[in-house]
Amino acid sequence: MATIDADTHFVESLRTWEYMEGDDKKLRPVILDPFKDPKKQAWYIDGQVRGNKVPALELKEQQAFDDTVDRTTLTSEEAKQGADLGTRLRQMDEYGVDFQVVYPTIFLMQVAERPATEVAICWAYNRWAADICDRSEGRLKYAATLSMLSIPDALDQMRFSKQHGSPAIFFRPIEVNRLPTDPYFYPIYEEAARLNMSIGMHIGNATGWMANMLQQSNIVRNFWSIKACMAGAVHALLNSDIHERFPTLRFGFLEATAGWLPYVLREWYSRLEDEGKPRPENPLVERNMWVALQSNDDMAYLLKEVGEDCFVMGTDYGHNDTQAELDAFLRLRDGDAITEEQYRKITVDNPKVLYAL
Repeated sequence: MATIDADTHFVESLRTWEYMEGDDKKLRPVILDPFKDPKKQAWYIDGQVRGNKVPALELKEQQAFDDTVDRTTLTSEEAKQGADLGTRLRQMDEYGVDFQVVYPTIFLMQVAERPATEVAICWAYNRWAADICDRSEGRLKYAATLSMLSIPDALDQMRFSKQHGSPAIFFRPIEVNRLPTDPYFYPIYEEAARLNMSIGMHIGNATGWMANMLQQSNIVRNFWSIKACMAGAVHALLNSDIHERFPTLRFGFLEATAGWLPYVLREWYSRLEDEGKPRPENPLVERNMWVALQSNDDMAYLLKEVGEDCFVMGTDYGHNDTQAELDAFLRLRDGDAITEEQYRKITVDNPKVLYAL
């Protein structure tokens, strides 16, 4: 029984951008350190600050965080960055995970407004991630990161990544001023279906002005700007004809937990009733859609309301935040919230179908 962690991360480092070649080298992201404090560093790209660089915590700081939140997030910086594969693979064994699907970190937000810069940065990331995964004994599978400002380049990046075993493409609920139902993305969806790659829709927001507005004064941190918009994206896709245009295309919705899902479904059902349309018996399964759980989700409620065939689980390996929980699989397996059969579906059967592994 091969368990699949549906959502983990690489944390980019300066090494990532060494994969940029030729004239692209001048576009490399650099680290901005105005306070001379490694915990307040930021990425500087094309003359703009593009988000905080994930801080490297000391061992005692990581342990204190774990003790505070009663979750396990502790791992080395080298393992987060993919430089220490031995540690990462050993931890996977320790926490009951056979395979990880790996998503980026810096790309949760828009990294550049100029297509040439975004293309170069995405190419570097994909080459870097491919190199790591090619050395992982087949246990790490990265999600291709695409330059959505240039669809031809995005398609080339998908093909390159597929050759290196990538099972999915990284997608944000809001991409460059567009929603996921926008016809602009049809070439991406068509190629993903042809290559048998899924759409890994991860929390994020690639529309800079909107993300900045929703983070004013840091009042709501990242909830409103990159997490809450996931529910709207799922509702929009349910209410669209994407599943009819691309009947084999698969979607995974990651790192937003799942407690909001029954609300989204009930709201959509009410619209169907108003329009005199029948309610699908199992709408997510029929539309090839899966949602990632977190172990503190109300499992009994969700399984009763939605069923067990549309859920996967991710540990958020690589991050220290509200979603990270490296021992999530063990907690789920050893707890009393679900049955053994339900555990197998969530950690083996469902993600296997989602990612075609």
